[in-house]
Formats: sequence, structure tokens, C-alpha cells
Amino acid sequence: KIAEDIAETKVKTEEYAAKKAPTYPPFNIFSLGDALGKRNKKELWILYQEALKQGLSSEEICNTLFWTVKNLALIKNSKPGSDMGMSEFVAKKSRGFAENYTAEEIKNLSHSLVTIYHEAHRGGESMDIALEKFILTL
Repeated sequence: KIAEDIAETKVKTEEYAAKKAPTYPPFNIFSLGDALGKRNKKELWILYQEALKQGLSSEEICNTLFWTVKNLALIKNSKPGSDMGMSEFVAKKSRGFAENYTAEEIKNLSHSLVTIYHEAHRGGESMDIALEKFILTL
């Protein structure tokens, strides 16, 4: 009915199709953990900004960074060759990353991330800001 009404008015019509969805791969949140493990502050900060731009929540990011630190702590204190119940891939990657940190530094990273998480949920500093400060002080 509407198409007929438009045709009767003799108005020139044009059809616009929706743009194609972007074909780039979705953001890999584990790249944040890799940058932290490599102790690469610049890469981690850039990836953090990209993650926020892609719509990841600061809580997801914080949890991923904590997961990385937890793996570093497990591997740092394990016997050589032990995978501590992790997949072989994650254990191997974590073992390499653990060489970039002392046990005390890993403990401090863990403490910082736990504090960031809980302070944000108790109404303290925004998790976005606290994570950015954490990253820039590595």
C-alpha cells in the first residue's frame, strides 16, 4: 500500500542499504594479560584503551589481569615442569612471563588488583581510572 502511494505521487525514491558490519576480529581480552606478562606498559595501556573502546567493562579487564597475575604466582612458586593444573599452553606462557617479575612484585600486583576491584565496588575510585593508574605505574 505504501509503495503504491509513493508511486502515485511521482516522487523520485532511492533505497539505502545498511552498511556491512565490520569484518575485523573481535577484541582478544587475553592480549591484555599477555602485555602485562611481558611487562610492556605501553602495549598494555594501548590495549586497555582499545578494550574500553570495544565496549569491554573495566570489571572484565580487571578480572583478566588478575587471572594473569594469579597464573604468574602459581607458576613462580611451582617446580620446573609442573603445570599447576593449567593447560599446557597457559602454563608455558605463564612460565615465560614469570621470569619478568620477582615473587614480591607478583604479590604486589595481586594486592593492587584486588584493592582496585573492591574499592571500586565500595564506592571508592572508579575502576576505569584505578586500572589506568595501575597500568601506568608498572
